[in-house]
Amino acid sequence: MGFAQGCSAHETAKRLFRVAVLAGVLTALLACGDEPDPSVPEMPGVVAQSRSKMTAAPPTAAAERAQPAPACPSQRFDAFLKAFANSADLQVAFSLHPVRHKYPYYWKHNTPPGDPAHPKWVVDEEAGPARVKYRYDAASDRFVWSGKTLRAGQRWLSLQANETDVSYAALPDFRIRRVSDTQYDVEYDQSDVDTYELSSGCWHFAQRWEREAIVECKWPEECRRQREYEAPMR
Repeated sequence: MGFAQGCSAHETAKRLFRVAVLAGVLTALLACGDEPDPSVPEMPGVVAQSRSKMTAAPPTAAAERAQPAPACPSQRFDAFLKAFANSADLQVAFSLHPVRHKYPYYWKHNTPPGDPAHPKWVVDEEAGPARVKYRYDAASDRFVWSGKTLRAGQRWLSLQANETDVSYAALPDFRIRRVSDTQYDVEYDQSDVDTYELSSGCWHFAQRWEREAIVECKWPEECRRQREYEAPMR
């Protein structure tokens, strides 16, 4: 019995010793995992820069391009129009969104022009901004028609600087008409009218109206004659 008990106690001691050794090895391995690898050089600047990039979001391209909105050029409509006609930025900033486009009903629906069974006009909403075709030439103190569309950010300066002999035309019928305290109409030829409305403390381009005399004809005889001869707008 004494020898058996001695053997049993010896085997138990050996098992406990093995367990202790394994526990020590595991503890050492875990400790090594927390330490940096000496074979890889540490680069504090790179690490700090990487962490900085992760925490600080770079500015977006849109934010970098953002510019302050232009101020209202004038509360007086005549002065406002001179500046607005010559500046792409002002045309973007001071156009209603959307703008309205008014034109003959029969253009869109292919109905007989002047037929009283149908409306005379149709009004569609279109994405802005306005791109007006008239410019103000300070040297001659007049508005002229321009065949060139303003590029984004462009400011038209003068006939001499921006036009050629064949890229513009006189506008003998150009007229500014005050409709009310909050509306002006600009008639720049016999068939086109632009409407400006006072909104948010400044004038804004609101509507382009393309007219035709035949829309106002007396049905049916006069309308038929005008379809044949295309009488001009009176």
